[in-house]
Amino acid sequence: MDNIGLLRSYTENNYLPLEKIRIAKLYKNLKEFKNIDINEFWKELSDFRKSIGKNLVFLDKEERNLFFNYTKESREYVDCIENLGRDKIEDIIPDDIKESALIDSLIDEAFSSSVIEGAYSTRKRAHDMIINNKQPKNKSEKMILNNFRALEYTMDNIEEELTHDIVYSIWEILTNETIEEEDICSGYRTGDVEVRNKKDELVFEGPSSNEIQEMMESLIEYFNGIDNTNPIVKACIIHYYFVYIHPFFDGNGRTARALMHMYLIRNGYDFLKYFSISKILVDNRSRYYESIRTCEIHESDVTYFIDFYTKLLIDTISEIRKNYLNQFSKKIIFESIEMKNVILNARQEKVLNYFLKRTKSNIDIKEYTKKYQVTTETARKDLQILVDFGFFKKIKSGKKYLYNFNDIKEIISRLDKL
Repeated sequence: MDNIGLLRSYTENNYLPLEKIRIAKLYKNLKEFKNIDINEFWKELSDFRKSIGKNLVFLDKEERNLFFNYTKESREYVDCIENLGRDKIEDIIPDDIKESALIDSLIDEAFSSSVIEGAYSTRKRAHDMIINNKQPKNKSEKMILNNFRALEYTMDNIEEELTHDIVYSIWEILTNETIEEEDICSGYRTGDVEVRNKKDELVFEGPSSNEIQEMMESLIEYFNGIDNTNPIVKACIIHYYFVYIHPFFDGNGRTARALMHMYLIRNGYDFLKYFSISKILVDNRSRYYESIRTCEIHESDVTYFIDFYTKLLIDTISEIRKNYLNQFSKKIIFESIEMKNVILNARQEKVLNYFLKRTKSNIDIKEYTKKYQVTTETARKDLQILVDFGFFKKIKSGKKYLYNFNDIKEIISRLDKL
């Protein structure tokens, strides 16, 4: 592979930072790096990535433009999110419980976003505080309640243009009675801020407080503006730059996640109202912070954060969508059966209930005859009707046929077409 081909490959497909490329050469023995000095290659690669990347209006502390490359990985993740959105995920949820599903999603988001920042509680306690008006017992529980109220505030202001006052209000709600007195401010921070790890090592130093107003002006204008950047990618950029600016002494991560949630819903991703986009992030905290740090040390290349967060969104949506399907599938399927005048006998309804409740994936004629005390011919007829309606697929396995229970989404789709 020539050098240009290698540069393009490690920009479009393998967007690795320097250390991971170095490790790949050492431990994976990649042939393309056999006669290449990694430091020289990295200089070429960095220049190449900048030359074809998209510059953003934002500046970092060194007055360099933030930039990103839209990698193949991110494009695939974004396309997948778009397809899930076109699937009308919210249609999975029965109308009579959509309001409670929305509240549950906000509770999950409030709980997860707080846990990321170190809050310690349970999902049950979060539910009790929000639904049953139980008073928080400690700072952690207060953080969760604050998060819920801030998310409610963003939903109430979803149609409003973002302003400094709205940003401050979100932050004020989020941090009420949960941060140190010296970290409370009546606007953006007026002093410098450092983030240190448990070993007291400097992890991040925020921009000078003198730069915050101008940086936030740029961010708010970008949030409200219209351009040709995909909204999912743009939401990731907004999230990253807010955390980079660190406009407050504390509560920046929670505020960034609330703004991201607000931006996506405001820009047409209504189905995300029913999903906590921070839920899976709880188990990926170290990678989340690593992706932010990687962007900073690689000259404000936001690609690393975009790649990380779009993948995280896919994992989140896929998991919760699967949970919704499992939770509501029986109700949806039997309502469709009634609406479409699908006639099933008692045995066929029982077998549907059986497969909707269990993880079992198939049945054969012998098992059906034994389970429902019928003849082989009756079992064959019963199962063929279930195949015709799309509940099962008939698969040849050796000398016999297996009847595999269809994917829930496929069953719902087939019923819709009747």
